[in-house]
Amino acid sequence: MRTGDITRERLELAAYVGDDDARQLCAGMVLDSSAALTDWYAGMLRFGPEAAVRSGLALLALAREPAGEGTSAALALLERWALCPCADHAESARVSVWTGPRDPDDDGDTRLVCVLMLAEDAGRRPSARYVTLEWARNRQGATDDDVRAAIRNEVAPWALGERDPVRERVDAAGGFD
Repeated sequence: MRTGDITRERLELAAYVGDDDARQLCAGMVLDSSAALTDWYAGMLRFGPEAAVRSGLALLALAREPAGEGTSAALALLERWALCPCADHAESARVSVWTGPRDPDDDGDTRLVCVLMLAEDAGRRPSARYVTLEWARNRQGATDDDVRAAIRNEVAPWALGERDPVRERVDAAGGFD
């Protein structure tokens, strides 16, 4: 774990999603990782829109089937927003998800809309949390432990400044066009 430039909020986020080193450093903090998944997920989202969109991207990574072209384009814009959470990137992602081409046989449209809703209001919309989690569990067969692990593996390294899984995926795919 890096030290020095990690904010308390980022350290608490990493502890909340289950990073062992961060948990040791936040020993006095109340971390209810035994809560029901929907309650745990709602609690994690209090850390703001960056954590919300990254947790949503972690759930999208659980998909068994590759995304269609329209979904892939919108996903790239959500990843761009995650890497640079400015108003311009947020608007580009919003426009692409709401108005971009649809893939009739791809349920990616639903999951992208959910991730966007999570990003827009940091998860305060219960329907976005519920639909996103239910998609991961029911459509993809992910267990609660799978969901927690996916979010921990996506969010904790970024929160701690160790590495950025979104950046790694984007770079591995050849970067942005």
